[in-house]
Amino acid sequence: MAKNLNKLAMEVFDGEKVLLHCAEHTYFAKDLNTPPKHSCQKCWMCFYTLLLGKSSPDQRYEKGLMLEEIVHKMAEQIEKGENPGRLIGPAEINIKEAN
Repeated sequence: MAKNLNKLAMEVFDGEKVLLHCAEHTYFAKDLNTPPKHSCQKCWMCFYTLLLGKSSPDQRYEKGLMLEEIVHKMAEQIEKGENPGRLIGPAEINIKEAN
């Protein structure tokens, strides 16, 4: 079962099959290029999703902990009355068939 899940995860993050992007800012998460300064939460969602997906199976836990730490820091900023940016909901998925 785990072998099939790893295979599926690798296919989902195959740049030839799936492209993560923010249509508003025309940011494409490819080769782990960070979003530009004018980016939004969708840009960063694309980046972090790719970061997690490109990680080898033995590094995913560590990367997940890193992302959890980021969320905790954002929560601390909110408690202090600071604005860390907007938290986002689920990703919007558009499926287009290849030509």
